[in-house]
Amino acid sequence: MWYILEDLDSVIENLSEKFQNKLLIVNQVFYKEEQEYGNEFFTCLDEMTAYLPWECLKKISIDRMDDGFYESHSVYRI
Repeated sequence: MWYILEDLDSVIENLSEKFQNKLLIVNQVFYKEEQEYGNEFFTCLDEMTAYLPWECLKKISIDRMDDGFYESHSVYRI
């Protein structure tokens, strides 16, 4: 997500138009203390899921807070 964040709204629009009823898997890392980039969009998995317009079929996060981050994995139906 962080790599496409500046174009995220147009990416969402394109995916919504061209990939209806397909699945999208998003693997994302969120940093607890250090994250500065993208905070105006979302800062955690729940916020990202709320931001994306598609149905979330499954989401899971793996706590790596000893290392300062957590991994998240989510599946959406476009």
